[in-house]
Amino acid sequence: MTQPTTDILDHLSSPTVTLEFDSRTPTLTIDNPTHRNALTAEMRREMFDHLRHLAHRTDIRAIILTGKGTDFSAGMDISEIDAQAVDGVAEDMIQLEEAIAQFPVPVIAAIRGNCIGAAAQLAVACDLRICDTTARFAITPAKLGLVYPARSIERLLAVVGVAAAKQLLLTGATLDAETAKTLGIVTTLVDTDLDAQAAATACTIASRSPISVRAAKEMLEAASIGGRVPEEVQTRWSASRITDSAVGITAFGNRCAPIFPDFKVNTDE
Repeated sequence: MTQPTTDILDHLSSPTVTLEFDSRTPTLTIDNPTHRNALTAEMRREMFDHLRHLAHRTDIRAIILTGKGTDFSAGMDISEIDAQAVDGVAEDMIQLEEAIAQFPVPVIAAIRGNCIGAAAQLAVACDLRICDTTARFAITPAKLGLVYPARSIERLLAVVGVAAAKQLLLTGATLDAETAKTLGIVTTLVDTDLDAQAAATACTIASRSPISVRAAKEMLEAASIGGRVPEEVQTRWSASRITDSAVGITAFGNRCAPIFPDFKVNTDE
């Protein structure tokens, strides 16, 4: 009996967001390659559920968000959207964006090909954006008659500044990877082996103090949106660092690499 080809199997498979574990750095993959990884309503729900589940895992040190095949994501699945549904879709995207931005450990976007519209909204919410030279970015509410969310604008401003944010939002223009790197959207630009670079970065973060990393992420997010780090946040994290500080300082004195324990939730709070 003739077996289906890979292309046919890809076409028959349902759009999904897969979760793959690799030690302490799991990968979420947007998987709808026959439609340039456009995000359906079910895929948005799946991604949010994965993030909600992973957020409670104290052994996770970083996660990678990527797309299957040649694209990160072309954004929303337009075939599911009409004028009546657009507000609900926008709320879905705000919820997903906040889940990424507020995720307790770094989220690394590994981007190739299209990162357009809603996909760019999610990518900007990630902590690092590692891209290859095929990456293309556009933020497109002006092409659809939509109003970009206020928090998304604040986050975009923190990444690229006022001038570049205006260029992106007012024109909806598509940027190549080099231009996006110049504007600050791209954190690291690689010629080859995007997945290896993303995995290596996640591995580096995984080797660092989970308390230091989690504290830095929360405080940077607070400062980028609110303009300052609340004093109670600084105090809470400073009180939590004792174990990791002992490990790091001892390893430094012994001239060896520190091995930090997994993060522990303070049950006294």
